[in-house]
Amino acid sequence: MQYKMNEIVEIVGITRKTLKNWLGRHVPEPKRAQNGYRVFSEDDLRQIMAYKQKLVATTNYHLGALK
Repeated sequence: MQYKMNEIVEIVGITRKTLKNWLGRHVPEPKRAQNGYRVFSEDDLRQIMAYKQKLVATTNYHLGALK
């Protein structure tokens, strides 16, 4: 299954700005469709969720702070 950015941020519970900040730094950049939009795979989603969990666990972030 493939996801659009708005679907990813809704599932993960972060903002678009947060996700864009993480891309290429903390999680790999997803592939892009012919129209230039990012297209996220199941693996991309898992990596983003894992990074969020790691961030929350290691920095004592409250989940609301990422929104």
